[in-house]
Amino acid sequence: MVYSFGLYPSVNVGRDGRYGHVVGMVSATNGFKNDGFTDVASSGSTVSSVGPIVIAGAGYGIRYEWLHASALLYMPITSSSSPVDYGPGLQLTLGFDFDTRQD
Repeated sequence: MVYSFGLYPSVNVGRDGRYGHVVGMVSATNGFKNDGFTDVASSGSTVSSVGPIVIAGAGYGIRYEWLHASALLYMPITSSSSPVDYGPGLQLTLGFDFDTRQD
């Protein structure tokens, strides 16, 4: 079973978000530990679930007419002594408005 919980608060920059919006991120998910290649026999799966892994991040988004775009940088709070040690990441998103009204 995989889970993911998050809070993504955002604040408009300028009146009604004229200059975009800033977003924060605090989330928790589980990760997977894999023993990988080994010369030792095992019974069952070598993949096990670990967690929760806390992830923090921040980003910026814009809206211009029919286009939405955002970028979010995030960093899992892990270390080399954690069961899994994930590095930083970047999420880019694009969205488009289109009219679905039937006149």
